[in-house]
Amino acid sequence: MNEQLLEKAYAIAAERYAEAGIDTEKAMAKLQKMAISLHC
Repeated sequence: MNEQLLEKAYAIAAERYAEAGIDTEKAMAKLQKMAISLHC
């Protein structure tokens, strides 16, 4: 996926989440600290 398109899509999503009172940057920072394991 084109990096500029991805950044634009994230910005749009962040705006929509902000309308609901969600800070996406804060949420992403919390997720950076979590280990996730997927089992197939």
